[in-house]
Amino acid sequence: MTTPNPGTLLVGGIPRLLHIWHHWPAASDGQRSASTHAMKLIIQFLALVLAVAGCSRRMPPLSHSPSGTFTLVPSTPQKHDDPAYRCLVIEIRDATGKVLCHANTGARARRWTIEWTSDDQAVIYCCDIGTQHWGTQHWNRQADGSWKKQWD
Repeated sequence: MTTPNPGTLLVGGIPRLLHIWHHWPAASDGQRSASTHAMKLIIQFLALVLAVAGCSRRMPPLSHSPSGTFTLVPSTPQKHDDPAYRCLVIEIRDATGKVLCHANTGARARRWTIEWTSDDQAVIYCCDIGTQHWGTQHWNRQADGSWKKQWD
C-alpha cells in the first residue's frame, strides 16, 4: 500500500480513515516508525473530528405552515443558566414576524421532528417528551389566535 497524502485523508470519511488505519504499513523491524505513529495519530484525530461533526445537531430551517401564514422557529438554548437549557424551544410567528407562541417543549433528545399538518396545527414528535418513551405534541391554534399544546 502506498502512503496516502494527508490532505486527501478526509475523502471517503470515516470508513476510508479506518481502512487506512488497518492497512497502514509497518516498519521493517516490526515496530512502528515515528512518522507512521504520527500519521496514525492524525488519522485518529481526523476520525474523531468527523464523528463529532457528523453527530452534531443542527437546527432545521424555519418551517412554514402550508399556506405560509405562520412560521415555526426551533431552537435549543445552550447556556447552562437558561431554564430551557438543551430543550427544544419553539416559536410560532405570523407573516409579519410577530411571536404568537414561545414555548419550551421539554424535548431534550436529539431525535425530534416537527411538521405542520395544517395552518392551525404543528406537530412535534420526540422520543423523550415528558415521561413517555415517544411523545407527540400537537400545537393547535385557538379561536382567539393563541396556540395551545395538546398531547397525543
